[in-house]
Amino acid sequence: RLCLHTTILIPTQQEENDNDDDDDGDGGDDDSASSSQSTTPKKLHFLTTHLSLSERARWKTLQQIGEYIKGLEGPVILTGDFNNPIGSNIHPLDPTEILGEAGMRDAFLEAGYGGPGQRGMTFPSWGPTKRIDAVYVRGVSVSDFELLGSGSIECHPALPSAGECCNRYNGLFASDHLFPVAHISF
Repeated sequence: RLCLHTTILIPTQQEENDNDDDDDGDGGDDDSASSSQSTTPKKLHFLTTHLSLSERARWKTLQQIGEYIKGLEGPVILTGDFNNPIGSNIHPLDPTEILGEAGMRDAFLEAGYGGPGQRGMTFPSWGPTKRIDAVYVRGVSVSDFELLGSGSIECHPALPSAGECCNRYNGLFASDHLFPVAHISF
């Protein structure tokens, strides 16, 4: 699995000034001073991935994703579980470095955050110590970054059921990862 890719077409409007009193030929004055006209929509490429636990497979997949992104025109957003410490000086494989070759930037850093403990840790959700989930962008501006899913959605005093992500107090979480959210514009 490489990544999922969706192209989102965003309609654009072009303003035209109307200085004539009667463009529509009805004999009366037109009330509006300008009109809108649809133009070719902008393309926004949205991709998401979930990388392997194997470091060799992650490295190969990141290279393939980077090459794929290089071939895309226009703004790109890539989200995912990279199963690898992001921005780590002690880990030899850094997704930010590999994806940077395709012009991608880490939205967490673009929003002005960085360093341990600064809202970027995503795993495990009940006590995050690693940043392995991320949003990467190209051709967009990032105004803010936040993480969702930090609280349990249900508490059970009994033992956890199979498949549920629980902490040692049996809290039920939506996922074992927090959800990174980047606020963007383009």
